[in-house]
Amino acid sequence: MTIGFEGPEKKFELLLSPGGPSLRARGQAYWASVVGAASATILSQVSNDYLDAYLLSESSLFVYERRVVMITCGCTTLAAALEMILKDLDSQEIQSLIFERKNENFPHAQVTKFENDFERIKALVPCTFVEFGNPNGDCIKLFHLNKPHDADSDDNTLELLMHDISPDAERGFDDLFENALIDRHIFEPQGYSLNALISESYYTVHVTPESNGSYASFETNFDLAAPGGLHAFKRVLEKCQPGRFDLLLFQYDEAVTHELISCLSTDYKLSKADSRTLGCGYSTTYIHGERK
Repeated sequence: MTIGFEGPEKKFELLLSPGGPSLRARGQAYWASVVGAASATILSQVSNDYLDAYLLSESSLFVYERRVVMITCGCTTLAAALEMILKDLDSQEIQSLIFERKNENFPHAQVTKFENDFERIKALVPCTFVEFGNPNGDCIKLFHLNKPHDADSDDNTLELLMHDISPDAERGFDDLFENALIDRHIFEPQGYSLNALISESYYTVHVTPESNGSYASFETNFDLAAPGGLHAFKRVLEKCQPGRFDLLLFQYDEAVTHELISCLSTDYKLSKADSRTLGCGYSTTYIHGERK
């Protein structure tokens, strides 16, 4: 198979303890060096009172006072970026850490494997490995910090990771939520990225439309039980029309999860929901779907 651009992402989310150092105060120069460690660059930035959102050459970075979320695609070295941050922190300042990798379309082109990333970070902080999905097919591998964390009930995140998308899915995600602050970039010859801020929440969309490994992702920490939440999710599905997808939910209650499953089950054959509470305290639900 000819190697195309690698859309499936790597991601980490790091949460500091209350009273710890301000991540936002480190400024753009610091975060540019972190992004550089992952072999990516900052393209643009938007900010509000709660967080800074950086659009990257390969995906996104969101920086709060106590939380940082970094997502990278392509052949990036995200573990190197995380390692740089961790070396600047005292381990007691870290409240929670989760690192994820989606299975790649072209794994042999990657600089590292998940196992390399796991060993690299485990040398700095104690971590536990978890896997969702089919290890020989579509799956999400993650590791988390071995530290009990009483996650807030509203500390939710939705990740919709989509393969075999519609060729018309490259644009049109600006108005998923009302009053969002938007930052977008159209890549040449193709590709699209968008960051959006809604008060304390974000959503981000990344589209790799090329036929050889077409892929799109939608992630948000918006409360989907709030007005407009489920409607936005449905619009992403309608726009992307994926042939198959992985859905990973953090800290969503049963009612919202049931609503999501209901809107997916019309057009997709769904795996049994894999619901579990991670050792770090977050409740999760994983679902794989394939178009009927």
